[in-house]
Amino acid sequence: MRKLHVFYISFILIISSCRVMNSPEITNEEIGSIVEYLASDSLKGRLPGTPEDLVMQIFIADEFKSFRLKSPDYGFKQNFDLITGVEIPEKNSLKYYETFYTLKEDFYPAVYSASGTFAAKLLFCGYGLNAEIDEFTRNDFQNVDPRGKWAVILKGIPKSDLDLSKYDSERDKAMYAADRGALGVIFISGEPADKDDNLNFKLDYIPAIDIPVIQMKRDLLPSLFSGDFNLDVMVKDLQTKVLTEEITSEENLEAVLEINKLNTPTANVIGMFPGKDPGKSKEWIVIGAHHDHLGMGGRGNNSRMPDTIAVHNGADDNASGVATVMELAAHFTDKANYLDHSLLFVTFGAEEKGLVGSKYFVDNSPIPMENVLSMVNIDMLGRMSVDSILQIGGIGTSAEAKEMLEEVNKNYQLKLKLSEAGYGPSDHASFYGKDIPVFFFSTGAHQDYHTPFDDFDSVNIDGLRLSADFISDFIRLLDAVDSLSFQEAGPKVSSGNGYTGSVTLGIMPDVAGSDEGGLKILAATKGKPAYNGGIMKGDVIIAIDGNEIGNIYDYMYRLKAYKKGDVVIVTVKREQDEIDLLIQL
Repeated sequence: MRKLHVFYISFILIISSCRVMNSPEITNEEIGSIVEYLASDSLKGRLPGTPEDLVMQIFIADEFKSFRLKSPDYGFKQNFDLITGVEIPEKNSLKYYETFYTLKEDFYPAVYSASGTFAAKLLFCGYGLNAEIDEFTRNDFQNVDPRGKWAVILKGIPKSDLDLSKYDSERDKAMYAADRGALGVIFISGEPADKDDNLNFKLDYIPAIDIPVIQMKRDLLPSLFSGDFNLDVMVKDLQTKVLTEEITSEENLEAVLEINKLNTPTANVIGMFPGKDPGKSKEWIVIGAHHDHLGMGGRGNNSRMPDTIAVHNGADDNASGVATVMELAAHFTDKANYLDHSLLFVTFGAEEKGLVGSKYFVDNSPIPMENVLSMVNIDMLGRMSVDSILQIGGIGTSAEAKEMLEEVNKNYQLKLKLSEAGYGPSDHASFYGKDIPVFFFSTGAHQDYHTPFDDFDSVNIDGLRLSADFISDFIRLLDAVDSLSFQEAGPKVSSGNGYTGSVTLGIMPDVAGSDEGGLKILAATKGKPAYNGGIMKGDVIIAIDGNEIGNIYDYMYRLKAYKKGDVVIVTVKREQDEIDLLIQL
C-alpha cells in the first residue's frame, strides 16, 4: 500500500507528500486515500486560483515525480491565467454640472462597462425594451432617439400578462441602446417599492460591451432632468405604454470609468512517461481528469445550491477522476506494465469555468498534438450503481472504439452505456476539437452533483477501483493498436448557456473564449442552420447581419431578434479571410 503523509505549513499552505509504493496494482486503499484527501475540507473545494488550488497542484506534481514521470521543460505545472472577476478602482468618478457623486453610495459601474472618459446629456428611455411576443410588440425607443446621449433605463420589466422575462437582462438592454447609437447607459431601479434601492456590487467577470454602463441611485434622477420629473408617475404609466416625447437633461453627465480584469494564476499538472517501443513511443496516449471544483459554492459558481455557502468537496466531481489518473500513472510506470506508446498524464485546472485548462493545454501542448493517438478522460467515476453501469462517451470518434470496449468488457461484464458524441461537458471536448479520438469514462450524475453533499463517504470505492481496472485494461488494449481511425461524431447541440431564444445556429461555441475577437466555433452540427450554411469548425463568428459579435453573450443577445425561418448574414473569420455566409434559421 502507498501511504499518504501530508505536512501542512500554515501560512503559505504548502503541502509536501510522499507515498510508499509497495505495489503497482490499483487497490481500494490507495485510490480511496487520494479521493479522501482531495475531497477533504482542508482543500476547501479546490477553487481555481486559491491557496488550496496551489496546495493541490503541488501534491499532484510531487506524486507524478515520485512515479518517475518526466516533466515538460517548464516543470510539472503548466501555468495559465484565468479571468476570475473585475476590479473597480476608487478613481472612478461621476459628475453632473457642479455635483460630484460618490462611488458605491450614489453610483457604481457595471462589470461589463467600457472604460474611458465620457460626457453627454441624458435621455430618459423608459424600460429600454425591444420586445416581440406573438402579436405583442413594444419598443421603448419608438419615440426617443438616444444617439450621442446617455440612455437612462429602468431596471426590470413592466408588469404584464405576458412573460417578458427574456427581455430582463440589463446587458441585453445596454446592447440594444448601443445599437440605437447611445453613448452610454444609466440604469435606475424601476420599482419605487424597492425602498433600499441597493446598488449591485458584484464583481463577477462578464465580457465588456462597447459603451459605458452605470447603475445609479433612483432618488438622484429627478435632479438630472429639468421641470417636474416624477419618477413614480413615470413608472406607473410605463407599465402599459411607451414614452411619447423626449425628456432630456440640460447639462452633460461626465464619467471617468475604469474596469480592470482580474487574472488569477492556476495550472494544469503534467507528467510524461516514454513508451518502450522505438517506433510507437513517438505517439502518445493522453490520460486526464480535471482537478478543480466549486470552492465554497455561492452564486455565479455553478453550485446547484447557490444560496448555501459551504465547502463543495467534489469527491466524485472530480477527486475520483484525479485519483484514477494518479493510480494509472503509478501502475503504468511499474516496469512490468510498461507500454509501447508514450503516456501523458494530466490533471486540468478550471474545467468548471468552461474547460479552460484543457483548451489551454491543446493550444500549448508540450507534445505535438498530431502525435496523440487518443485521449482518455475521466470525470465523475465514483458513484457506480448496484447495476454496475459504466458510461463511456466519444465512441463515435473512432471506428474501432466499440469493438475494443466490448473486448475489454468480456472480463468485467459491466453494463456499458455508450455514447457516440465527441463533444460533451468535460475536457475530452477540447481534444475532439483537434480531431483526436476520445473516450470519456464516467459513472454519471446524481443528486449530490455540484452541491456540498458530494463527499467522500458517498463514493463507491469498490466501484471506483473496478472502473479504474477496466480503464487500465482498455488503455493496454489501446496501446496494442497501431492507430485509430478518427471520425466526426458531432454533438446534439442544445441552446444552453442561459439562452432562451426561439432559434439557434446549431453550433458548439467556445464559451470560455476571450471577450475580444468574436466567438470561436468548436463544432457545427450536421443538418443544423450553421452547418447547412457553410459554417465550419474553427470559424470565428464576428457579426450577424453586420452587428458585431465579440463573445457568447453578444451571440445570445443577437439571436433573440430572430425567429425560425429568418435568413441572416453571418460573418466569420476563417484563417485570414472574412467570409459572409447566408444562413436560414
